[in-house]
Amino acid sequence: MNDLSDASLSLNETLTLVLSLIALFFSALTLGWTIHRDRQRPKFKVSVAVSRLVHETGSPSHPFINVQAINYGPISNRVGLVFLRKGWLRRRFGDTSTAVAFLAEDNNHLGTTPHSVRANRIEVGDSVNFAFPFDAECFLKEDWSQIGVADGYGAVHWAPRKQLQEVRDRFLEEFADQIGGNKKEP
Repeated sequence: MNDLSDASLSLNETLTLVLSLIALFFSALTLGWTIHRDRQRPKFKVSVAVSRLVHETGSPSHPFINVQAINYGPISNRVGLVFLRKGWLRRRFGDTSTAVAFLAEDNNHLGTTPHSVRANRIEVGDSVNFAFPFDAECFLKEDWSQIGVADGYGAVHWAPRKQLQEVRDRFLEEFADQIGGNKKEP
């Protein structure tokens, strides 16, 4: 009969147990590294602003809405479409048919990065620009809460809400008489 109080391991059993624990440690380490490596997706910093181009003659162009995406790495990636979306409550309980939209950029504008460049991978540190008209008929007539750029993996990187709100405030100030609204109160 086996006495539990005299439970000592033989040298073979001890060696097997130690090797099993070492193998378990390295397996866990490999699993952790694999998960960490797979999570390393490219990050884009997206910003939106009203901009102007200054021509060689020194005269500035008409203002336009500039959406810029800078690749913060760690790997290169493609840039896709520009997306808009309404606030969370409007997406859930409002008119869901217009809760999310994508914008077609003005490819003829000098501020837009050519499609041939955007179709290739954007290296770390490089940026892509999208130009949109800044007039009374632009997308800012509707109350969008976020604007972002999709990457090659399908993830959408959003600009800070505050930036889009500042652009929309300027839109409401400059085009209040044309869109039938009042200027925003301070």
